[in-house]
Amino acid sequence: MKCSTFLSTRDGHCYYRTTMFRSLPRARAFARCLQANPRFRAVSVKEATSGTGWHVIYQPSSQARYAELYYQQYRQRELKGAQTEGRCYRFELVTRGTDAYYLCQSVSKEVYDVTECSCSCPDWTYRGQKSGIPCKHIFAYHRAVAIQEIEALTSVRIRLQTARNALYAAALKTSFEQRCAARGLDINADF
Repeated sequence: MKCSTFLSTRDGHCYYRTTMFRSLPRARAFARCLQANPRFRAVSVKEATSGTGWHVIYQPSSQARYAELYYQQYRQRELKGAQTEGRCYRFELVTRGTDAYYLCQSVSKEVYDVTECSCSCPDWTYRGQKSGIPCKHIFAYHRAVAIQEIEALTSVRIRLQTARNALYAAALKTSFEQRCAARGLDINADF
């Protein structure tokens, strides 16, 4: 039986998923076989999103095998974001006050808000946050920073905060000078 791997939107865990069964009794029979085998856990039958069949999903009982499954999902996104699709992404810096993020335009022309550790794409929103596996856009952001294609957001935020502090200091000085002048005080006089 051929299987694929996926990250669950329900719980953020990695699972194996069988090819589609056209018959519910056959899917249930296969699930019972897996449940009887101590090498598998979390076995269940799920209706296919197309509604035309059923998949059996399950996890390996071995922590080492589960780690391999998790790593496959991690590596799949890393390859897409840092080595294949991610090279074609376009990033545009957006700043609001002292906050900053990048708009990332993907190959499919979808645009997502991306930071060092978050993204507005469905993969991150529904899977990555729960599993801790970054999406391909986050990987692409880190690749672009590493090759100095874009500026790291931490540097941007520090620059924005420094500029804001300088403006605040200048406003305080101006306000202080205006108050002193209103009282007839010379701030440059020796005491």
